[in-house]
Amino acid sequence: MLGPEGRTVVTLSNEYRDHLHEEEGLLLAARENPEVFAELYQRYLGAIYRYLLARIGNRAEAEDLTQEAFVRAYRALHTDQSRGLPFLAWLLRIARNVAIDAGRRATAERIRFSALRPPSAPTRESIDDQLLLEQLLRQLSPEKQELLALRFAAGLSSAEIATLLGKSEGAIRKQLFRIIRELREAYHAEAAD
Repeated sequence: MLGPEGRTVVTLSNEYRDHLHEEEGLLLAARENPEVFAELYQRYLGAIYRYLLARIGNRAEAEDLTQEAFVRAYRALHTDQSRGLPFLAWLLRIARNVAIDAGRRATAERIRFSALRPPSAPTRESIDDQLLLEQLLRQLSPEKQELLALRFAAGLSSAEIATLLGKSEGAIRKQLFRIIRELREAYHAEAAD
């Protein structure tokens, strides 16, 4: 929905507002007491790790980068650089920057999507399917890959992605729907060959 100045306006549910209010309280307390930051760490560790694993594709490196993202976030708590973003959105922005920095150091940034689905016992057919899907995912634009990583690896809702990217929730839902439809059609076309 567009506001009076032509800016995107995101409407928040009462439950999400309560969550943001609780989170703000934790952030204020974490500035005074580092032990409170541990609760935020536990709350968001999984989402940040899965997001970085999807971007990097290496478990050990994703663990290291997850730690680095939280260290940077902790150091920045007193600077209030979140600019009104929910903590997870701010933390994902830090994690993204950590991944970009690591990619520069490694001279190649690559998104891996094996983290988007739970592991299962591989069969010849499932391996072929996985390879085809990864090939199709690599053909997507970086923006589309980023949306999929935020939604499925980091586990963000459309509303959270919209807040992070400064877009409307409807636009994010529509983009995700179109990306998934595009992948499904390409997958079926390739599988039929």
